[in-house]
Amino acid sequence: MNLSQIEAVVARALEELAGGAPTFPIPVEVSARHAHLSEAAFRKLFGQKAALIPRRVLSQPGEFLAEQRVKLAGPKGEISDVAVLGPLRPHTQIELSKTDCRHLGIEAPLRLSGDVSGAADLLVVGGHGCFEATGSAIIPKAHLHLRPQDAAAMEITDGMTVSVAVGGERPTVFKGVVARVSEDFSLALHIDTDEAGACMAAAGSLAYVVAAGSRAEPLAPPARPSRDERRLITESAAIAMVAERGQGEIFLPRAAIVTPSALDVFRAARRQVTRY
Repeated sequence: MNLSQIEAVVARALEELAGGAPTFPIPVEVSARHAHLSEAAFRKLFGQKAALIPRRVLSQPGEFLAEQRVKLAGPKGEISDVAVLGPLRPHTQIELSKTDCRHLGIEAPLRLSGDVSGAADLLVVGGHGCFEATGSAIIPKAHLHLRPQDAAAMEITDGMTVSVAVGGERPTVFKGVVARVSEDFSLALHIDTDEAGACMAAAGSLAYVVAAGSRAEPLAPPARPSRDERRLITESAAIAMVAERGQGEIFLPRAAIVTPSALDVFRAARRQVTRY
């Protein structure tokens, strides 16, 4: 059984996990470290006569990767060649992964993009000078961009938190993903590089909403099935277990019979199977 076949079965299993609710494939986009600059910051970094030069259009309408790059400096280290995204914003915001923060020596909070309350301080260095970006650095919270028609089809409203499953070599369920709905958006799940590494997301990875709620809930450890619940672990049961348990260990009763195709699913997902 190859990876594409496993992903196809995962997609079908996700619809079952969602209780029959409609599920739709959502492109996964990995957001690497980048800077959104204010007008004042941009002038300080690149000069009064400089212009933000678009290099490549991004998936979200109106946004682009600029030709300009900056360096970030923190108490413990520096990161060079950091992307600048346009257009300019009212406030400077630096979006980093937790790994980036450790390298720089800062404690940035997990925030939805646009919320810099309690954000960390950084020094930003450009081709013309430096800018003290006080209260600017955050770790962006995973979020889902939807157009109104996408949200209506998935029965999701703006600001709702959802659980999203990402298929691939290491299927993972992300809980507490915030839905953002606007006519100005394009359908996409945005995760950072640490999250992408955890689920081994690659070009073309797809996600599916598997649950929706009013608030984020902590990821609970997988419950162990009772000895009477799972006597036979089939391929479809194995894929459902992988999808619903994120990166968790798979616990199976000693008496359970696991089919060869189910074992292939666990191996492809790199899950440890423990008998009890």
